[in-house]
Amino acid sequence: MNLAYAVEAQQAFKKMSKLARFRMRVLGTKIRLGYEKRDGWSGFLPFYLFWCKSCKHYAKDYPHGFIERRYLLCSSCNQHYSFIPWWVPLAVLWNYLKFILVFCRLSVVPRGLERISVEFPDSSISVPRAYRVTKKD
Repeated sequence: MNLAYAVEAQQAFKKMSKLARFRMRVLGTKIRLGYEKRDGWSGFLPFYLFWCKSCKHYAKDYPHGFIERRYLLCSSCNQHYSFIPWWVPLAVLWNYLKFILVFCRLSVVPRGLERISVEFPDSSISVPRAYRVTKKD
């Protein structure tokens, strides 16, 4: 249990509006408190206040992990709460589609183009160089 985060969460809760409290408890939203820099950290990180459903306490934490698997930890019971932004699955899908399109484009060579290679006289290595247009009679 991180006692410092629990105390800071209670202090932040007292300063919040009733609408923000309702959004946290009923809708499950995470409220950004601001950016903080702790000892030993290289930069500022955003801190969020959220309602832990398992231990029934307000918790304060910063996002852990990479953007695709981001989560918050409850300072009382160490329960993980998913904190993936709504646009991340769309970005992953878009990158997957771009990869497929590029792969399909590279694997299909248009007609009229053939691959040429450069051969070294002292070696049996053949290195692909480029595509060139050839005229067929």
